[in-house]
Order: sequence, then structure tokens, then C-alpha cells
Amino acid sequence: MTARQVEAYTNAKKLYLSGDLAKALEAVSAENFTAKRGHQALLLKAKILFLQGDTDTPAKILSGLVDEHPEYTEARIWFARTLLARGDPTAAESALTRAMEFNPDDPRILSLMGNVREILKDYRQATEYYSCAALYADDLARTEISLAQIYYRFGQRDQALAHIRRAQTLVSDNSVLRRPLKEAEKRMSGESSNEH
Repeated sequence: MTARQVEAYTNAKKLYLSGDLAKALEAVSAENFTAKRGHQALLLKAKILFLQGDTDTPAKILSGLVDEHPEYTEARIWFARTLLARGDPTAAESALTRAMEFNPDDPRILSLMGNVREILKDYRQATEYYSCAALYADDLARTEISLAQIYYRFGQRDQALAHIRRAQTLVSDNSVLRRPLKEAEKRMSGESSNEH
């Protein structure tokens, strides 16, 4: 990418992360990105358009991206989401099957495959995909716990508590993490209320 394109993409990404989709779209549309040079910017543009309710334009962008970069998992995931939103679960399944060739354990892909199979009323296979995706919940919960520990260490108890609560939503009722998370929430809630 050119220096101007990098600047446009960086600006668009900041606006996207801040939630200003209209300005992010304007910024990423200011330059002419191609699938060969600027695939991340095109993915960002497709995501923004999708989140704004457009499925036709993102489908075209994402189709070009996955043709140019077959191993681009993130583009394939968003392509599948777009195809599902357009009511085409068979095409979404094809995109996800291809994504699994490069990244068979990605819980997002597994979850979307479960969604596809559920739409197609193959509940047995949907359950298998959802179950495989759910195996990663404890890993995600551990990430939330690590964030909570860092915030707690620096006295930011409200942020720590928010991550503990998010971790609790990720673990199953029989997870070994369930009890320690409840205890941490109780302790941090007590500390937060004592400060106010």
C-alpha cells in the first residue's frame, strides 16, 4: 500500500473501533484499495457495510478477497456471515468448508458451521459443531480472567469485575472455573461497594 493508503486505513480502523461506522467508511473509501494491495482495508470496508445492513456489496468485496487470498480466514468468516445474511446457507457452508481447510479449529468457523447445519435442519451435525466450538469457551474465559487480574493489580476494580462477569458467561455450569469466578466476583463486588 502507498503511504496515503496506509494512513487512510489506519484512520478508518480507529474510527471503526470507536464505533463511528459512517466516518470509518468514508475514510476507507477515500483510497482505491485492491485485493492484491490493501486486502485488510477491503475487509474493513466489507465489515462496515455489512454492519450497516448492506449484504450485496460486502459479498462482492469478500468474494474477491477469498479468490485472491484463499487462506484469508477472517475474510472467509465474514463472507460466510454475509452469505447467511443473504439467506444462502449452502454457499455459506461451502465458504466455511474451505476455511476449515486452513483453520479447522477456529471456534468462529465451527460455530458458524453449527448455525448453517441448524438452518438446514441437520440438528445432529449442528450439535456436533456447536459442541466443538464450545470447547474453546474456557480458553476465552481464561483470557478474560487474565485481563481481570491485570486491571485488579492496578486498582481498576470495576474493569476487573466486568471481565470476571464476562468470563462467567463463557464457562459452563460444570466448569472448574465456575466456583473461583463466583468467589472473585463476590470479593471484587464487596471491594467496589466499600470504595463508594
